[in-house]
Amino acid sequence: MNREKLETIIEVLKTVPDDQFDSNNWRTCAIGHAGSAIGLHFNSFNNPIFNGQRSFEAVADCLGITVEDAESLFRDGYPCGDITPQMMIDSIRGFMNAPSNVLRQS
Repeated sequence: MNREKLETIIEVLKTVPDDQFDSNNWRTCAIGHAGSAIGLHFNSFNNPIFNGQRSFEAVADCLGITVEDAESLFRDGYPCGDITPQMMIDSIRGFMNAPSNVLRQS
């Protein structure tokens, strides 16, 4: 797990107003707002790209986590419009501090 990149996402999200955050859109979700700061690029379909991977595979590779963890953290469980940047920050912190993840640091 790349804790530094996850912390960067948190720092970026602290600056994002609630009305400019949409967890159902790559460009306005946590990854969209922080993508360039953590080394992601976006293709013409707004999918994140990293090391030849795209979508959640790219996010997972960039953050040093599994695809399942990336999907769980950044997609699953968030109904459209019902999440704020602060809620995402709390989820990221919870993920980073989970006992199973504390040992997976870079």
